[in-house]
Amino acid sequence: EIMAQSANGYGSSNETEHLTTQAENLQDEIRTLADNPSLNIGSTKQLRELFYDTADTNLKTDKNALEAIAGGSLSDPSRGKKKQLAQWIVEYRRCKSQLKRMERQRQAQEDQIRSQHSSNPS
Repeated sequence: EIMAQSANGYGSSNETEHLTTQAENLQDEIRTLADNPSLNIGSTKQLRELFYDTADTNLKTDKNALEAIAGGSLSDPSRGKKKQLAQWIVEYRRCKSQLKRMERQRQAQEDQIRSQHSSNPS
């Protein structure tokens, strides 16, 4: 197994495990608070229904929209719950994005090493 240095931005297996666990825990918390064990956090439609009580395609669920919700800009009685959900979803997406970036970098490093070995046989 190839393990890269954290300083190079590739992340260690410990960092990967930590981020994976954090994302899984956030997913569980989000689904519990949303009272929807099958919530697909990646579904824009489901998030619209969760935050806006509608599937109106003009409503956004991107980072800026969620940060606005997390900041408390909604004026309804369920704002506290929605605020917490938005904060957790932003953090969940950050973890998943970092994991994808680390995986791409790890794969690129493995490809480079494989290339070096195939062009320089021992």
